[in-house]
Amino acid sequence: MATFPSLSTEPVVSFGDQISYDPTIRDKYEGGYVFTRSRFTRTVRKFSVLYDGLNLNDVVSLKNFEESVKVGSDAFDWTNPDTGENLVVRLSGPIKYNKNQDFTYKASFEVEEV
Repeated sequence: MATFPSLSTEPVVSFGDQISYDPTIRDKYEGGYVFTRSRFTRTVRKFSVLYDGLNLNDVVSLKNFEESVKVGSDAFDWTNPDTGENLVVRLSGPIKYNKNQDFTYKASFEVEEV
């Protein structure tokens, strides 16, 4: 299993953890009653991550990593920078890159638990 690369700056977890999706199944009955149950036995967390001040080597490392895990296809080991918790996650979509005025880069992405 792949491991997320070490980069020159520390990440910022933009929104911390949040529930990835609502696993609730709702059935409506006459009289206005609603029966609910969980579709799954667990909820999956999602994390929004932002790196700012990356150099070109960091961007190349991230792009190589993204290619190696085929964006969201393969899971990888990742450490939550807020809590230090080690998790197995996958990317929720492609990593977005922006160039700063000082020729550094921003990278933002979301990961979700496997």
